[in-house]
Amino acid sequence: MCQRKYTVFVMVGLLLGAALIIQTSIAQDSTSTPDSRVVRQDMVTAMVEIATINGDSVNVRSQPSRVGDILTQYDRGATLEIISQQDDWVEVKLLSGTGWIARSLVTVAEVERLRFPEPAPAVQAALDEARAFEGRNSNWEPFEWVVGDISMMLVPAGCFKMGEVPDAFEVCFDAPFWVDKYEVTNGQFASLGGTAGRTGSWSDADRPRERITWFEARRFCELRDSRLPTEAEWEYAARGPSALRYPWGSPFIVVNSVNKDNSDNETAPVGSHPHGSSWVGTQDMSGNVLEWTSSFWGGPEDPNSQWAWSGTGTGDYPYDATDGREADTGSRTDVTRVLRGGSLNYGGYQSQSTYRLRFNPDDWNYYIGFRCVRSS
Repeated sequence: MCQRKYTVFVMVGLLLGAALIIQTSIAQDSTSTPDSRVVRQDMVTAMVEIATINGDSVNVRSQPSRVGDILTQYDRGATLEIISQQDDWVEVKLLSGTGWIARSLVTVAEVERLRFPEPAPAVQAALDEARAFEGRNSNWEPFEWVVGDISMMLVPAGCFKMGEVPDAFEVCFDAPFWVDKYEVTNGQFASLGGTAGRTGSWSDADRPRERITWFEARRFCELRDSRLPTEAEWEYAARGPSALRYPWGSPFIVVNSVNKDNSDNETAPVGSHPHGSSWVGTQDMSGNVLEWTSSFWGGPEDPNSQWAWSGTGTGDYPYDATDGREADTGSRTDVTRVLRGGSLNYGGYQSQSTYRLRFNPDDWNYYIGFRCVRSS
């Protein structure tokens, strides 16, 4: 009898050991991108014209005429990239689309801006693969494009169920896009020309840059030829076609993220919890710092209309990028923008990939940061 028990215990131990080895191997495989799927290129620069607003509540119009519809307003000191000029008007790049400002209301200057290079052949091949992608999360192998000091992961075209079951709804992306592998760090923010009205709580170069307003995050992304993600882009990059509850799946695993149970109320270096990687290879999409998105919290008629300040419910869903919630509201601070991703002082519920939170665009805190995306 003793010999039989001993044999059973040995067999169980061997099986558990084998399972642990397999599980560890899978987790390790998900923490880094194979060298064959990483392409490195240098950042380039280009001279661009910038319009600096020199008046109060300057109107941005739909056409180069004072009879054009007012799209939004910007206050003194705001800067916008100029797309073209016509007579006494300048066409500027907005959050979504373009608009026109009277030339007399801006100061025009030519500045040097960072630009992504023409994609290398291997990057083009990956983009072709991403455009044709079909399947679940497991069918995609992460692809990383490292440009200068910026690492971006390729998010393939596809569809997923956005929001919380049973009210989830389908959102589709016809084209792939790029998303930062990591939250923007203090080092990147400083070296690439970021500006903010206050220092971060922690100065280590590899920690996320926090205490950032939505305006400051948007401006930084534009400086490096990128933009803030829409709420739908952020959730798709975190969950994928399989619509996972957390970037790694389920259940909540404390060691996979920087959260209230392990952070000691401090941020951690980005990428320090690699087993929490998403299906496309992004890090820290659950925990560390909340991340700004470009999207309104509510609908276009009343961007503040909502049943709560946070949660996993659908609220003013279904999300529609064309209904006005991605509109440029200029210098207004009376609207609210969505943040995603949980933070260092949140637990499992708030770390879900469906969890939403809203703040005014001039709000900031030690648990608020961001990452950027680029269209393909």
